[in-house]
Amino acid sequence: MPKLDGLKFFEVHVRADTKWRFLEISDAIGTIGISEIANSDFRICQNLWTRLDGQIIHSDDDVVKLINSFQNEHVTSKNFTRAMSAIRSACIDLLARYNNVSVVEYLCGSFKQDQVEIYANINRSLLPHDTYIPTRLPKDFARAARSALNNGFKTIKCAPFDECEAPFASETFDKITNIGFQRVAAVRKEIGENINLYVDCHRRFNQNFAMIVEKALFDMNVIWFEEPCDPLTDEMGSKKIKEQSRILIAGGEQAYGSEAIRRIYAENICDVVMPDVCLCGGISEAYQAALFLENNISGSVSLHCPSGPVSLMGSAQVMAAIDATRPLEHAVNEIEWRSAITVPRERFFEGKLLISDSPGLGISLRHELCVQII
Repeated sequence: MPKLDGLKFFEVHVRADTKWRFLEISDAIGTIGISEIANSDFRICQNLWTRLDGQIIHSDDDVVKLINSFQNEHVTSKNFTRAMSAIRSACIDLLARYNNVSVVEYLCGSFKQDQVEIYANINRSLLPHDTYIPTRLPKDFARAARSALNNGFKTIKCAPFDECEAPFASETFDKITNIGFQRVAAVRKEIGENINLYVDCHRRFNQNFAMIVEKALFDMNVIWFEEPCDPLTDEMGSKKIKEQSRILIAGGEQAYGSEAIRRIYAENICDVVMPDVCLCGGISEAYQAALFLENNISGSVSLHCPSGPVSLMGSAQVMAAIDATRPLEHAVNEIEWRSAITVPRERFFEGKLLISDSPGLGISLRHELCVQII
C-alpha cells in the first residue's frame, strides 16, 4: 500500500478572477495522485497534510481517520471542507494508480463505460475576461448557447438572474427579473424547443418570488430550476418550492458529506441532488452518496462541476461508476486552451466526455503550463 511522501500545489490563471488550483500527492515510490481545489487556503491543506505525511493508506477511510480530530474541530469551515475534498480526491487518484486501475474501477469494481454525457453550462464564458467584460445581453446568451449547440451539446444551462438578490420589494421585482427572462427567452429561441434548457438561480430568490419565476420559466419550456433559494439554509422554503414546482428542482452543490447529500433528497428538498467533488468531501464521498441515491431513484443525481479539467474528469468517473442517467455539468468555452492543461487532453465527442481505463483519473498535469506555489 502507498506510503504518503509529498504534497505540491499548482495554479493556472484562467481569466479575470478565475484560477484553477491543483494539488498533487505522491507516495514513496513516485506514484502521484492529483485533484482540483476550490478556492481554499493552501495552509489548511498543509495542516491536514501533517497528519498524513509518512503514513500508509489503504483506502479513503484511512485518510479520514488520520485527520479526524482536525475534521471535528473545523467541519463547518468552507476552507476546511474544500481542502479536505481536494486531499481525499488526490488520495483516491493515487490509490487507483497504485492498484493500476481507473478511478471508475477502483470505486465500483469494473470499468463500465468510456464516455459520459455532458451538459453545457454557458455562464462561465459570459463572465469577465482579462481584456474585456462581456455585456451579458440576451443576444450574448443566445450566441453562447448556439456555440455549445454547434459543439454537439444537447442540454444547455444558463444563469440569467445577475441583477436579483432576495429580499425584494414587490414593486421592483418585475423590473429586475425582466432582463433575466429576456436572456432565457433568447436562449430558448436560439436552441429551439427540442433542446433541454436548465436555469441556475444561484440562490437569489425566496419561496414566494421563486414561484413567480417558476411560472415564467415553465412557460418557456425550462425543465430544470436550480437552487432558486438555498436548500441547505432554507430547507422549508425549498421544500415548498419543490412541492409546487412543475419544473425539476436541483441543488445541493455546497453540501458536505454523504449524509447531508442524501438528506437533501430524503427530505424532499430537491428532485435532483448535485454533489460537487471539490466541496462534498471528494470523489469517494460523492460516489457513496450518488450511488445510494441513484440506486433508489434513477435520475436523482447530477454532479455539480463548473470547474477545471481535473475536477471534470473526477466527476465523470463518479458518474460512470454509478451508471448515472443524467448528464454532468461542464463550463464550456471558458478559455480556449483549457484542454492543453492535462496529458492527455480533454476529449469531447457529440456532447460526451471520453474517459479511458488508464490508471487513476487517466490524466496528468502539464507542469510547464502551471505555476507551482508554496
